[in-house]
Amino acid sequence: MHQRTCSREGCNRPFDVSTGRGRPRKYCSSACNRTSSRDNKGRECSSLDCHLPVRALGLCSNCWKRAARASGRLKDEPWDDRRRANAEKRRARKFGVGYEDFERSEVFARDNWMCGLCSEPVDPDITWPDPLSPSLDHVLPLSLGGAHSRANTQCSHLGCNVAKGNRVPA
Repeated sequence: MHQRTCSREGCNRPFDVSTGRGRPRKYCSSACNRTSSRDNKGRECSSLDCHLPVRALGLCSNCWKRAARASGRLKDEPWDDRRRANAEKRRARKFGVGYEDFERSEVFARDNWMCGLCSEPVDPDITWPDPLSPSLDHVLPLSLGGAHSRANTQCSHLGCNVAKGNRVPA
């Protein structure tokens, strides 16, 4: 019989390695095997430029989800008003500007479904990613210190909003 010490950090107990089929064991018991596979604090994600702790298959949660979405194993939940509102809150927090909770439809109705950038009508039945679909434009962009509020937003075409970027119209 061949003797080996347990590979789990902190255990180091000697045990007999089975010479049967398969790979030789690394751990003295199944409990050490489970503990070592659960203890990923010291290991980092194997994805490039990612230093988050490993969750499963050598990847952190973010990288695993990205890979699962790319392969079709994981589907995104539908983009609804709740997710959109949370995304707007995150963007406002990221830029350190004010946030006011309101529905996009309120701004679209206030502006009579007219694009604030090109002054053409916006069709409410067209959906993203069509360039003529409705989009919420921040008059003073969040990245330049504008708040996410009713007073700082206007209805626009998606294409007009993307073309404007983070500039303030003259």
